[in-house]
Amino acid sequence: MKHPSFSRRQFMGASAAAAGSGFFFHGTGIAAAADGFPGERILTVPEKDQLRLLQFTDLHFFNAINKYPVREEYLRLKTIGIMRRLVDHARPDLIIATGDLWHENTDGRGMEFMHWAADQIAALGVPWTLTWGNHDDVDDQAAAHRFLTTALHSVYDGEANQGHHVVAVEMSGGKRILELFCLNSGDTGIKADALDFLSRYAEAYTYADGEAPLRMSAFHIPLKQYQDRWDDGTARGLLGEKVYFESEDGSALSGFVKAGISAIFCGHDHESDYSAFSDGIELIYGRATGYNGYGAETLDKGAKLYEIDTRTRTYRWKTLFPDGTTWQPGKDEHLDISEE
Repeated sequence: MKHPSFSRRQFMGASAAAAGSGFFFHGTGIAAAADGFPGERILTVPEKDQLRLLQFTDLHFFNAINKYPVREEYLRLKTIGIMRRLVDHARPDLIIATGDLWHENTDGRGMEFMHWAADQIAALGVPWTLTWGNHDDVDDQAAAHRFLTTALHSVYDGEANQGHHVVAVEMSGGKRILELFCLNSGDTGIKADALDFLSRYAEAYTYADGEAPLRMSAFHIPLKQYQDRWDDGTARGLLGEKVYFESEDGSALSGFVKAGISAIFCGHDHESDYSAFSDGIELIYGRATGYNGYGAETLDKGAKLYEIDTRTRTYRWKTLFPDGTTWQPGKDEHLDISEE
């Protein structure tokens, strides 16, 4: 694989300089606010053997719109095209965009960018939510939370908790399959406010043996253990750049362990796609989706598909591409592609 001609450093530099169609309705869920816990949204789906969760990440709509307006629009529409195809292949019950959905607050247009991006996801006809990335910027955070909470097909409920929220997925018979903790990692990584939300929710909901749902967590900036597990050789997959865990020092993981989280997935680093276990939790990179972000020459753009067995509440994942093909790392695959 070729080294990218548009690197993370160039991408960040350009960022500083730049400082609805008719579709088949794939989703069949009904969302409702929970009565007991602020920040929980319950998504009810029909009885089924498998729940399908599709992760988009790092879409970066409107990146460099002032500097390269024609190029930006072309890449933005190209991204929308592959999102449609990914949804057609995945047929998900829920979509989550794990940060950097739009790019910055250029000329105070962040709210406009957010509205446009939300409209595109809503047009896919699937219940959806997002986690905030370090580039998702607006002038009025409170107004942004309110809009996202009421957007078409949205199951976002982060207004009361700085963007932190939980999407609880239940089947129509009442069986709770999944609790997805959607956290705001801010500009520098997971901090105390996110861990406090995680702890309060986990303590509020206890289950008898055999009844506990699968607990997963999604956010934008990876934990330090993503780097540690790559360095010790236990990660499986592809490394295209160093892990930008920012100022997170590795201490956050214990909070996820205490909350009973089985898997964490993130974005932020566009050129890596691997997973590893740390203290019993699988740490997973999403596959970068947006052509407005860097990295397309290192890794093909796509999405991550999580398939959850509703009987056992176990999961498996695979990277999904717009043509319907998939990829999973080999048993011993541990490949540094950053210098290729």
